[in-house]
This record gives sequence, structure tokens and C-alpha cells, in this order.
Amino acid sequence: MTDVQRALIATFDEARSPEAVCDRLGRALDRLRAGEVDPVALARPGGVGRRGGVLRRRRTHPGGRDVLSPVGWRERRIRRYLADRTNASLRRYADTVPE
Repeated sequence: MTDVQRALIATFDEARSPEAVCDRLGRALDRLRAGEVDPVALARPGGVGRRGGVLRRRRTHPGGRDVLSPVGWRERRIRRYLADRTNASLRRYADTVPE
């Protein structure tokens, strides 16, 4: 998770483009969904917190959220961009399938 966050920051530093960061995030999510990421690598220290004697799991967010917050891209906009990216990929694939 930390590696992805660093990669997203580096992408923004190089490209200064929220879209480039979202594209990189999308590729990371694709690898995660495809099972290409070791679950142990996803564990982060402090992932479970203790408060008032009750264990609670901290909420996790897509890595790009915090990277893009300073430029006004919030979680909803990132999710919308990623959904549009997925829909465009599906349309391109559908165009290549013979009828």
C-alpha cells in the first residue's frame, strides 16, 4: 500500500495531472483485483486501532484520494474517473469482438 502511495505521488510530481495519477491507481487496482498482489503486502502497521477498549478497523481509501486532495479531486471524482476509464476499456474491447 505504501509503495502504491509513493508511486502515485511520484506520478503526480512528474505529470502534474490528476488523470495520470488515476490511471496509475486504476492499474494498481486492476492488479489487486486480478490477485497479483500478495495480501501480506497490503497489511499496514496500525491497520487495526484500539479505542476505548474496543477494537475497530480503520477505514481504508483508494491511494489516490489523499494525493489528489490538494488539487480538488475528492473520492467521488476519482471514482467517477475510474468508472469512465473502465467503461471506455470495455467499449474498446467490445469493438474488437467479431459479431
